[in-house]
Amino acid sequence: MQPMKSRTVLGSAIGVVLAAALLPAREARAAEAAETTSLLKEITVTARKREESLQLVPVSVTAVSAEDLEVQSLNSLKEVAQFTPNFTISNQGQAGSSVGLVYIRGIGQSDPLPTNEPGVGIYLDGVYYGRMQGIDLDMMDLERIEILRGPQGTLFGKNTIGGAVSIVSAKPADEFQGRVKLTAGRYERRDAVASVNLPLVADRLALRVAGSSRHSDGFGHDGNGADMGSIDNLSGRATLLATPSDSFELLLALDVTKVRENGPVRDVLAIPTRPASGIIGLLNALRGLNGLPPYDDRWVNEDPFNSFATEGNLSENDLHGASLTATWSWDSYALKSITAYRDSDTYYCVDPDGSPVTIIDQCISTTHHQFSQEFQLNGQSFDDRLSWVAGLFYFTEQAHTWGDIFVITDVFTLPRPTPPLPPPIDITFSNDIRIDNESYAAYAQGTYALSDRLGLTAGLRYTSEDKQGEIFRNRIFTPGVIIPFTQNSKSWDKLSPRLGLDFRWTPEIMTYVSVAQGYKAGGFNGQASRNDAFTAYDAETAWTYEAGLRSDLLDGRLRFNVTAFYSQYEDIQFTVIQGNAQGEPISTVQNAGKAEIKGGEIELVAVPAEGWTFNAAVGLTDANYTRVNPEVTAGSGVTTDSHFIKTPKWSLTLSGQYERPVSERLGLLARVDYAYKSKIYHDAANSPLIVQSAYPLLNARLGLKERDGGWSLAVFGTNLTDEHYIVAGTDFRTSLGFAEVQYARPREWGVSVEYTW
Repeated sequence: MQPMKSRTVLGSAIGVVLAAALLPAREARAAEAAETTSLLKEITVTARKREESLQLVPVSVTAVSAEDLEVQSLNSLKEVAQFTPNFTISNQGQAGSSVGLVYIRGIGQSDPLPTNEPGVGIYLDGVYYGRMQGIDLDMMDLERIEILRGPQGTLFGKNTIGGAVSIVSAKPADEFQGRVKLTAGRYERRDAVASVNLPLVADRLALRVAGSSRHSDGFGHDGNGADMGSIDNLSGRATLLATPSDSFELLLALDVTKVRENGPVRDVLAIPTRPASGIIGLLNALRGLNGLPPYDDRWVNEDPFNSFATEGNLSENDLHGASLTATWSWDSYALKSITAYRDSDTYYCVDPDGSPVTIIDQCISTTHHQFSQEFQLNGQSFDDRLSWVAGLFYFTEQAHTWGDIFVITDVFTLPRPTPPLPPPIDITFSNDIRIDNESYAAYAQGTYALSDRLGLTAGLRYTSEDKQGEIFRNRIFTPGVIIPFTQNSKSWDKLSPRLGLDFRWTPEIMTYVSVAQGYKAGGFNGQASRNDAFTAYDAETAWTYEAGLRSDLLDGRLRFNVTAFYSQYEDIQFTVIQGNAQGEPISTVQNAGKAEIKGGEIELVAVPAEGWTFNAAVGLTDANYTRVNPEVTAGSGVTTDSHFIKTPKWSLTLSGQYERPVSERLGLLARVDYAYKSKIYHDAANSPLIVQSAYPLLNARLGLKERDGGWSLAVFGTNLTDEHYIVAGTDFRTSLGFAEVQYARPREWGVSVEYTW
C-alpha cells in the first residue's frame, strides 16, 4: 500500500463524516432530536439458547445486526469476518471461491474434503452446516449474526472447538411489510434484494419471502480473456409461521441458492529455474522438440489480476435447505424440536499453474446430503434461581467427491520422439471419495443464582461419532489402479464440560470466568496416494480458560467489554503438502502437534453526543506450537517455530457514524469503517511467497432516508485504499515448480436505492 494514497483516501472518508456533522440544522431539528435517544441500544442474543441481553452473556460474542450489515455495506459472511476481531474466512487454495475456510482464535479447518471436519460450526436458524462448501451465505433479510468465540460444545450441535457462527433470519410478523433494494456499482455490479411479510391470518399465520440477485463482472482475466473473480448468484428464502395457540408455534423455512460464477482471481508468483531433469525437465525437453515454449518464468504475469491460464475457470454451487421448528411453551418451560434437511452440489474447475501448459488442472464435484434432529427443553426451576437447557441431537450425512486431476499431461498428449527420452510418467488421476457419518449427542447446561449477584454455570455434552469412508483412484492415460476400492471406519466419543462463574458488581457491570473443552471429530486422510495411507486420524481437543468484563457506563453512553483467554490445543490435525520422487504433490493429514493459544478481545461502543456513534474492537491471537511430530511433518518445513495458518496475530476495527435530521422527512447517515489484520500465513509450512503482510481495509457510506420508512439513497465505497491482499495460496515449488495465490476484490464503489413499507 502507498502511504500517501492511504492517508489521502482515509482523510477524505473521515471528511465525509465531519462534513455531515457540520451541515446546518433545519427548523425541525430540535423536535426531531427530542425523539432520538443518546443511549446505547440493548442487543438481544440467543447464544445460550434463550433470549437475553448480550451484556449478561458470559461468553465472548460479537453480534452484528441487520442494520449493521446495511450501514457497513456487507453482503456476505466473508465480508463480515473482515470486520470482526479474531474471526477469518478465506478461500481454499485449490477450490477457490466455492469453499470457505473458517477460523476463530486460530482454530478451524485447512482442508475442505468431506473426510475432514470443520473447526467452527456454522448455523442457520439453529441448523448446523456439515460442510464448508457454499458457506459464504448471502446476508439478505437477516435479523442478526452472532459470532461466538471459544468452545461452544455444551449448547451447539457439533465441531465447535473454535467457536460458532449463528445466523438468525428475520421471522414472519403480524404486519404487512416489504423492502426492495437496487444497487449498481463498479465492475458492472447489479444487485437486487427484496422481501415481503404477509400476515395471512391475524395473530395466527404469517408468511415472509425474500430473494436476492447479485451480479458483478470479474476484476481479472485469464489467458482466454475470460473474467476471473465474477459474482453471479441467486438466493431465495421463504418462512411460514403458524401460531395456532398462544402456547404452540410452528415455523417452516425453505431456502435455495444458485451460484454460477467464474473462478477466483489467481496469480502465479514464481516458477523457479529448474535443471533439465525430473518430470518438469522431461516436459520442457518434449515441448522444445515440438517447437513449444517451456514451462518457466515467462508465465509469471506482472499484473496480479491477470493470468496466462487457459483451462478451468468456474465455480458453481446449488444449495437447498428445509427446516421445521416446533415450539411448545407452558408455565416456565419450553420444548423445541428442530428437524432439518440440507443438500449441496458443488463443482469447480481450476488451472492454478497460470499458463497454457498443463502442469495441473482440476475439475472436482462434491455432493452432500444431511439430516438433523434436535430437541431442546428450556426451563426455570427453584423459584427461578436456575435457568437451564437440555437437549438431544442427531446428525447424519453422506458426501461424495469425485473428479479428475490432470498433472503434466503434455508428456502423453504431445508427439514423442524415440529414445533417448525416458518413458513418460503418468501422474494424472481420477479420484473418488465417499463418506457416511452419524453423530449422536446429549447435552445440558444450567446457570444457578447462588445469590442475587453471583451465578454458577455448569454444562456437559456427550458426543458419539460413527464414520465410514471409501476411496478409489485410477490413472487416466495408462491402465492401472492407484488405490483399489478401500474402506475404513472408526468411532469416537467424547465428554465435553463447561464450568463458569459470573458476578454482577452493579446492574451495569458483570465479570466472569469460565473453562470449557472443545472437541473436533477425527476423520480419514482423503488425500491418500496409496491404499495403506487411507488411515484414520483422531479427534482434536482444546481446553479454553476465559475471563471477561461486560459493562455499560456513563449512563448508557459507553459500552466496554473485555475478554482474555488461554487455550491448550492438543492432537492438532495437520494437512501437509509435499512432493514425491516423481514431483507429484502428496498431502497427508495426521494428528501432529500441540499448541498454546492466548489472547483476547476488547470491544467498545460510545455515544458521546447526539447522533454520534463510535465503535472500536481489538483482537489478539498469539498461537504457538509446543510440539510437532517430526514423523508426520518431515520435509514439510513445519516446526515449533511455525505460525498458525489463516490466523493474524492482531485484528482491529474502528468505525464512526453520524446521523442527523436534515428536514422534517429526511435523515442523513454518514459512516466510515476501518479494519486492520496483521500478517497471515496461508499454508502450514509458512511459505514466504504466499504470506499476506499486514493490511488495512477502509469502507465508507453516505445516505439519505425518509425518517418513517419509504425511500432511501446511499453512495458507498469498499476497500477504498485499493489494497491488493491475498485470500488463499499454494506453494507447489517442491513438486510442480510454481507458487500461486488468489486475491480479494479491489476498490469498489456504488449507489443503492431502497424503498420500504
